[in-house]
Amino acid sequence: MEPIELEDVKEKIERPIEKLIFKAEFTAGYVVRQVLEFYEKLIIHGIPFYFKEKDISIVTGTGGSKNSRRLISTMDIYTDDIIDYYLDPDLVNIQGDEETESCYVEQFNIELVKTFLKTISKTCSIMFHKTTASDIVHVTIKGNATIRSGIKSGKYQTVEYDLSGFEDFSEKPNVRIDTGEFCTSIKGMTKDSGHTSFRVLKNGLFLENYSSNGATTKKGGFGKIPQTDIDDQQYFETKVSGSTIKALQKISGMSTNSIVKITSEEDGYLQIRHKIGDFGEHRIYLVDTAK
Repeated sequence: MEPIELEDVKEKIERPIEKLIFKAEFTAGYVVRQVLEFYEKLIIHGIPFYFKEKDISIVTGTGGSKNSRRLISTMDIYTDDIIDYYLDPDLVNIQGDEETESCYVEQFNIELVKTFLKTISKTCSIMFHKTTASDIVHVTIKGNATIRSGIKSGKYQTVEYDLSGFEDFSEKPNVRIDTGEFCTSIKGMTKDSGHTSFRVLKNGLFLENYSSNGATTKKGGFGKIPQTDIDDQQYFETKVSGSTIKALQKISGMSTNSIVKITSEEDGYLQIRHKIGDFGEHRIYLVDTAK
């Protein structure tokens, strides 16, 4: 009887090669926490991150077409300004065309993100990375200790946001405000709040908070505010909900020692811009179509 060679019976087991899809590491982990908590305050459950060659963008919002008060948030994180970034262009899940870039989109579920947010202190860094081995986005938080967590990929749904009302807005703001002063001013405008009125003048901003029964509870102003009755001035007004005011307070943690830029050129359309740490920019579009 002929001896059996092991090579004849050994099964060849092929294992897929694990590849890194993306990696993004931030030294300012606390700033990233403020970004995520901003969306948590707005009760936005799915946060889409678009990982591209030179930047990471977030585009999301609140309210539908039938909701008279809406918020649209766009964030751009410049990957040259974070400590480590990688994207495999061969593994993107949205192919670009002549007008758009290819990208890998990952939708984070805020309920899963909340499980580790409070562990991110002001001295922590944070890293996100994903491989082809699973649907988990791995999270590494480094501070006094190293914490590892994971976020299961959420189902991405395409949503179109209408920014046509802001197309002709000037890049020059009506007023620039110290971030800390702005957030301190609106901090007291959330208790029993029906809404807060933002009245944007040529070179100033007047804020007036109203309770749910219509009574004025707090006022504030920035820039050049005339001493005469505000109602006698020319301004553009946008009414902002209490939940949005709570979210706007997170700007101070995203943009320390910086400024907020306020622009409005039509009633019901308000734009707020600010820096995100030293690595990005945030534009907030507030729409109020209520009559």
